Amino acid sequence: MSGHVREYQETIRYWAKMIGEAQGKPAPVDTITAAMFLRAHLGLIRGNEHANTILQELRAAERSVINAADRQAPKLLLGECGTLQWVDDRIEPCAGQIIGREGDDHARCDTCRTPHSARDRIEQKISRAWNIIAPLPQVIRALKAYGIHIRYDTAKSWVRRGKLAPVCDLHTRTEGVSPAAVLEAMPKTPALTR
Repeated sequence: MSGHVREYQETIRYWAKMIGEAQGKPAPVDTITAAMFLRAHLGLIRGNEHANTILQELRAAERSVINAADRQAPKLLLGECGTLQWVDDRIEPCAGQIIGREGDDHARCDTCRTPHSARDRIEQKISRAWNIIAPLPQVIRALKAYGIHIRYDTAKSWVRRGKLAPVCDLHTRTEGVSPAAVLEAMPKTPALTR
């Protein structure tokens, strides 16, 4: 989303600069001022040979921001439900999948609709992921996608201090860390020690 907004702002500033240069005036640097500058010079823009290009670029940038804002957060599969329920006079664990959305506190089973703590499920999945080895930046991005935010510089300092030890993945012969090791190296807060 922020990338789309930044692109929209740059487009507004670019065309304000172009119109300003055509008039021999300094272009506004601030995005809001640049947008107001463009609006104030609509008559000049209409007569400009690039009017259609200006309109198309501004509309495309605006649409990309709106489309990014209208999208739902991606779904996260958080494992099997396992909630016990009555089936044909016996108790069986639910085989449904727990599905949540990025940033949600709760997730629901797609079969029995039982609510579960999304945060607890995510941490359980990650804490068992010792077999997955990837470069530290990739692990940080993956954790961020699941709502666990760690700065790369912080994780790198854990490696320097020996709190987080890189290992070699024998299949790919690349050095990296596991998401479980990064989660274990994080300082324990009340939210993580439930």
